[in-house]
Amino acid sequence: MSPPPELVSKNRFLGFLIWQTFTSTTIYFLTKLFLLAFFTTPKFSPSQLCFSLLKFFTFTFSNLLFSSSLSILSSPQSLPYASPLQLAAGLVRFAFVSSPAEPEFRRRALVSARFVVFVVVSGISGALSVVCLCGFDGFELIARLGFRGFVFGVLYGLFDVYKKRWVLEFPIIQYLNWIVIENEIWVLDNVEDQCNCILDAFIGLLLKMDFGVLMMRRTYVRIRALDNVEDQCNCVLDFCFGLLLKMDCVFLMRKTCVRIVTRPLFYSFKMGLPLAIKRALKLSNVAYLFLAVLQVFLPEQFKSGGTMGQFITEQIILYIGSFSVVFCWELSHHLHQVLHTKRFLFAPPKGSAAAETNPSEPLLAALEESIPDSLPQYLAYLDLCMVCENNVDTWRRAAFFEETGETYKRVVAACLRPLEQLASNLSEGLEGCFVDKAHQLSNQLQSPTDSQWDSRHCEPLNNFQKYAWCARAVASLTAWSHEEDRFGVAQLTGSNAAVTSTLISSLLAVEAFMGKKTSLQPQHLMGPAAIKWNTPNIGRRDAVTTKKQGGPLHAKAYAMADVLRTSVYSIVSTFHDEMFTSTKAGLLEKDWVLKSKPLFGTYELLVQKLHHFLDFRAN
Repeated sequence: MSPPPELVSKNRFLGFLIWQTFTSTTIYFLTKLFLLAFFTTPKFSPSQLCFSLLKFFTFTFSNLLFSSSLSILSSPQSLPYASPLQLAAGLVRFAFVSSPAEPEFRRRALVSARFVVFVVVSGISGALSVVCLCGFDGFELIARLGFRGFVFGVLYGLFDVYKKRWVLEFPIIQYLNWIVIENEIWVLDNVEDQCNCILDAFIGLLLKMDFGVLMMRRTYVRIRALDNVEDQCNCVLDFCFGLLLKMDCVFLMRKTCVRIVTRPLFYSFKMGLPLAIKRALKLSNVAYLFLAVLQVFLPEQFKSGGTMGQFITEQIILYIGSFSVVFCWELSHHLHQVLHTKRFLFAPPKGSAAAETNPSEPLLAALEESIPDSLPQYLAYLDLCMVCENNVDTWRRAAFFEETGETYKRVVAACLRPLEQLASNLSEGLEGCFVDKAHQLSNQLQSPTDSQWDSRHCEPLNNFQKYAWCARAVASLTAWSHEEDRFGVAQLTGSNAAVTSTLISSLLAVEAFMGKKTSLQPQHLMGPAAIKWNTPNIGRRDAVTTKKQGGPLHAKAYAMADVLRTSVYSIVSTFHDEMFTSTKAGLLEKDWVLKSKPLFGTYELLVQKLHHFLDFRAN
């Protein structure tokens, strides 16, 4: 039986602490035995052994403290926080006005408090770790090293908060439509086979083989000699395409089967090791230079004493200790990402009694009962997207199309709910942006910082990953219903119309948010062969936005629009013949667009946009 969603997060957190303890212990002993041994004189005595054990356990505790604070701070999405000025204003209002704080302010203040706690814990962990690694002899030396370690840890914590490294980055999945499973693929174990693989990749490029791709981090494929040259070229071409992109990928080829196997933790650990070393060197160098400058302004008791040789030795030991601590933290970041974003199967074991009766219930429970925007819910949407898009878990996807249609309706509703929320939030923001020409000119003269549009509507797009999974999952499930829906539940429940209406409405809202005109196009402006004549501005735009085209918010909106557009096209390309027949009979709107008022736009606008998709003119 699949564990409850809350237990999934708890187990991954405990697993993360175990692996982090193993890596920090290894780094501690390697640093002590092979780096710091050249600059220290070992002493063998019972008291020294006790001190050594105390230093080791303190170092382990400090790293566990850092890892725990990182897990508490981490989130699948970027969370809004209160700036120091907003916090000060809120405290003054609470102290003098005695009015209760708004829920939104409390939520942002709590996130800011988590930032402060993480930075302070990083400083404490840095102080303890540097003292344990670099020295434990004399109170004056402990105070000096502890202060430097604390400043070093605070700098590292501020860097993590500023770069938003606490946000979990899930695997990047791209897909095409694949066909049937025929052959099995095994692994390339030696350099000779890898070189032959690259050579065959160029042959495949010359042959211009048709292939589909599924790219996913922290997974691998097993490759074996296939039956014919065409399949071999397709297989090797797809495999090496990921190597050229420097991605850790899995590839699905048409007419070729790939068995997706989760990569063991050791391989994921090995992939992140070079980057962790490189980043640890950079951060330790910057921190060391900052501490060297800061030392000039410190009191005498915090400065190094003794001869020049002792000073140089102390600086080398401090640099090695700082690098080792940062290296531990970087590996903690990498392990945290790997373990928490790894796909989890919300399904009973295949062949069990639960798998035969109701295999979709664990997944549906995680989608419906998990805390919104929590890690278990994100993992559930990732699992749903993988089930709907590929041919690996076909028995789980077949269970969605059970005879009553209740499971299918619940899956579709779970996917459409976030998209409806996105369209509703953007629609509410766009309602206040209808302006006439005079106001358009004044808005165009404003800088992007003069408008509050971005700050008020950046939060909905922070859930881009979940929205993308929902759109792709529900579109793939609708497309698969064309072949796998034996009972016709997709048509009988009216889900097809709900899916296309929600996807198109969300697309229109995102396009309007980007500043694109989304009003109805008069039919007399369409020339022969569906050519749209260029006309002057004959009225007001739907909305005026004042953001830079190259900003991060525009990039998220552009990516979201691309996902929604691709999702609609996947449905239209699968049901193109049926839609074309319905268009001739005048039933396209009845079968594929809901009559109720959409969340954004109008019924006529949705129908016109669907016709554009049917004619492959939507862009």
